[in-house]
Amino acid sequence: MAIPRLPSARTGNVIGSAAVRMMAVSIAVLAACCVPVWASGQDVGQPIGIHITVTDEKGQPVEQALAELHLQGQLVASALMDGAGKGSLTVQSAGSYLLTVSKNAYIKIEAIVEVRANSDIQEVDIALTRLGPSQQTITVHGTVSNPVAESASSQTTLAPTQAKDTPSKPATLTDALPLVPGVVRAKDGSVRIAGLGENHSALLVNSVNVTDPATGGFGLSVPIDSVETISVSEMPYLAQYGRFTAGVVTAETRRGGDKWDFSLNDPLPEFRIRSGHLVGLKTASPRANFSGPLMANRLYFLEGAEYLLYKQQVRTLPFPVNETQSTAINSFTQVDLVVSPTQILTASFHLAPHFLRYAGLDYFNPQPVTPNANFHESTGSIVDRLTLAGGVLQSTFAITRVGTGIHPQGTAEMVLNPLGNQGNYFNRQSREATRFEWIENWTPRTLHLGGKHTLQIGSVVDHSENEGRFQARPVQIQDSRGHLLRRIDFTSSRPFALADLEPGVFVQDH
Repeated sequence: MAIPRLPSARTGNVIGSAAVRMMAVSIAVLAACCVPVWASGQDVGQPIGIHITVTDEKGQPVEQALAELHLQGQLVASALMDGAGKGSLTVQSAGSYLLTVSKNAYIKIEAIVEVRANSDIQEVDIALTRLGPSQQTITVHGTVSNPVAESASSQTTLAPTQAKDTPSKPATLTDALPLVPGVVRAKDGSVRIAGLGENHSALLVNSVNVTDPATGGFGLSVPIDSVETISVSEMPYLAQYGRFTAGVVTAETRRGGDKWDFSLNDPLPEFRIRSGHLVGLKTASPRANFSGPLMANRLYFLEGAEYLLYKQQVRTLPFPVNETQSTAINSFTQVDLVVSPTQILTASFHLAPHFLRYAGLDYFNPQPVTPNANFHESTGSIVDRLTLAGGVLQSTFAITRVGTGIHPQGTAEMVLNPLGNQGNYFNRQSREATRFEWIENWTPRTLHLGGKHTLQIGSVVDHSENEGRFQARPVQIQDSRGHLLRRIDFTSSRPFALADLEPGVFVQDH
């Protein structure tokens, strides 16, 4: 009887090794097929967070600002900022995204955000600028000097709140200018910038030239309490300032707030005391300001007014015929209308009559010899700011009128004598200068073409008129004994009237 033989151990090992090799090959093939899918799924499925912080030009958080991410024209994610101005967005893949941040009454911001795959969280800081004309802030960060970015001009910014804390206590915009380095006040009271007089410079209030159209003098500017920012640029290398050679003073006025506010500054006058007795007033400069909303979130009002009284004594003349009296009223009114979230209309009116009695009083020219002078300055402007094509279009129309009059105390002939002049001032004059100004300025959104380009495109149409009349009476020249040495007779002068039209166009790329 035959006994069957069992399989040997060697045969079993061969069969088992073949089975293991087949399983290993199957696992390798499956792994090769699954690894790309797993890797791709990891790149898409792992979210990338973007934390956004939105602030205004003063560094304060802006709540309820809308942030949106776009990829190839498609909206990917959006979020509203919380009370701290913070919000988060999440994307599924790396790439170059377009970030837009917007809110009513603010200029819309667009920026390119590069999302990196190796980063779980990215931080983005956005600063929004208020669309209103009185909310302009310039922030300067110190960096390494760059010859390409530097210009030939220098700019100094002065905060009116700081100016009012100085010992000089400036009452007007021009009174605060000597606090800026490089600006000095001459003996005649005028301002000199970079060593040159006012007729070589410009004074711009809300982008409007408010200097005297005939002489270029600054005159009595707006009250300091109505001003938001003051900037002085020496030798400005900017296209829109091409008409001036020495310096440019730019001031932005503030608008009324969301609540009514009233303030009174310097209400107490300075009294004159002689021999222990009170003899009238010496100086007085009360300033009153009130502002607030005429219509909530739509129409705002601001009024700043001051009364200026100053009496100057001449010690070499007897009292009470030894003083010159200066009286002025300075009023600035502004109304801001929020037409829509993308348009704001601002109207302002500045009125400044100034009366000077016994001008040029001194020992050789007593009160009957000196004249009286009066100056009337007024400026009305309308400024429209409109968000257009991602930029801001500013349209401005303004009228400035300056009138001057000099009147003697009487009709007697003026007598020049070494011991002192007599009679009445010989000259009578009147002059009125007017400027009509139309300005269009468009600042489009920042262009990205081999760098960042900030463009300004604008036009200016300036029409000036100057008319007046001078009348002079005879003047006698005597010696110390009263003998007539010479008599000067002036020919009658005709009224004059001059006009000038100055158009201009500028394009600037920074």
